[in-house]
Amino acid sequence: MAHALCCLPLVFPALSLNDARSGLRCGWPVVEEADLHMKKAAKSTSRSYHVETSGPNAVLALLASHYHADVLEPLGEALKDADARSRSGIVIVDLSAVVLLSSTALRALRAAHIALEARGGRIVAAGGGELVVSVLKFAPFIAHYPDLSEAAAAFRTGAAQ
Repeated sequence: MAHALCCLPLVFPALSLNDARSGLRCGWPVVEEADLHMKKAAKSTSRSYHVETSGPNAVLALLASHYHADVLEPLGEALKDADARSRSGIVIVDLSAVVLLSSTALRALRAAHIALEARGGRIVAAGGGELVVSVLKFAPFIAHYPDLSEAAAAFRTGAAQ
């Protein structure tokens, strides 16, 4: 049987989680632990991605603001989808809506880079908040452009390296 968790220990730190589990009622909603796990699982699978083509290149727009450890598989699948749609082997990841990018998300980008590079393609990033740009400094395998239009223009003219 799942334990009930009360929000009191968060508001009143002097109360322990055991007080909440033992049936202390505060009149505030009580959430079952199983419900918390189900909500977390639903959140991890509901990430927002959009893939479109821009000429011969694929653009993967990441629409959520935060990408944490729970994105490895869904982001990996989105990158595979973008790879499949790209005629040139170039996948541009639009990070303009992203504020936070975890190392796990970076791992998914690295795996996509390896797969694309093996076939002569590449992955590039465009946009992103200050923290995203900082994280991308640890990813020398990804060229980063200030915005999507610059990245698209670089690969349209063949000027990108």
